[in-house]
Amino acid sequence: MLTSSWAVYAVSYRDRFRKMDDALTYLARRSPSLAHYEPPPAQPPAGGWRLEGPVPQALVVHGSSFVAVPQAAADLFVDVLYPAGCRTILITGGVGRETPLLWKELHQRGMTSLFAREPWEPDTPPNAVILPMQGSEMKPVLDHVDLEMPPDQLRRHCTEADVFLEIICARCFERGLKLRVGGNPMVTHTARLPVAAKDDACIYIETASTHTGTNVEYSRTSLRLLLGEEAAAATSRVVVVQQPQLHLRTTLTWEKQTGAAPLAWTLQPTEAAVGRPLSEMRTYALGEYRRIPAYATADKDFCVLPADWAATGALHASLLEAEAQ
Repeated sequence: MLTSSWAVYAVSYRDRFRKMDDALTYLARRSPSLAHYEPPPAQPPAGGWRLEGPVPQALVVHGSSFVAVPQAAADLFVDVLYPAGCRTILITGGVGRETPLLWKELHQRGMTSLFAREPWEPDTPPNAVILPMQGSEMKPVLDHVDLEMPPDQLRRHCTEADVFLEIICARCFERGLKLRVGGNPMVTHTARLPVAAKDDACIYIETASTHTGTNVEYSRTSLRLLLGEEAAAATSRVVVVQQPQLHLRTTLTWEKQTGAAPLAWTLQPTEAAVGRPLSEMRTYALGEYRRIPAYATADKDFCVLPADWAATGALHASLLEAEAQ
């Protein structure tokens, strides 16, 4: 009887774990043309990683506190997008609610030397950092989150995009691809025109956004300035990367603002891939399952609702709500 009871418990636990994994994966959905790609140490197939379909116009990486995201986005660019002919990377992210956690994770991963001569305290952001890819410019670090700060004032501080720029450039260089830093397209005096050389890749930043809505809005403006109106309007040829649990709402916001879904890729929502505890990812996920239907309502209208929300998304939401009780 005891053996039978334990067997039932084990099956129930595995089923519960599988359903929880499905709920996290739903928020981290990838476009079919990119679904097969996994960054190193995953081994590429015999013929290498290949992208099916038209050449993407740009890779847009959304800022967050997850250091694994820019590292994996760099791998995606080196392994898949650059070989396919994509030559533009845009990083979007000012200073938002995620930024303080970004400084903490940089310290935890031993990556402070990218930004400072001496490491900062684990739970206290640095006062200022050095940005080697921007001419070793020193930028102060905002010691609080102010979503109402004017964009010109926000750009004077080190942003998530500034941090991701250093990480992506370092990772691409490590992988054998040197990127040219093109500046901020929305700040005319810092931006360079896109390079015309066939093999050159250029990376740009957008540093004034403070939430997903302005991430998308300012990214679209930047792409128009870089690629022209027609190219920037082709959202289905823009690859969007965000941390796994915020990824679906990010792509739904792109679809709301542009009328078309972008190409989507993100890391697998596992502890090994993102370097965060499963419990933390579940907390993020619960918030997203609440936000997506709320933000899709007529009074907010920030994003679209997935076509399968009633059949699938709502069930995952119910599971997470029950687990949270």
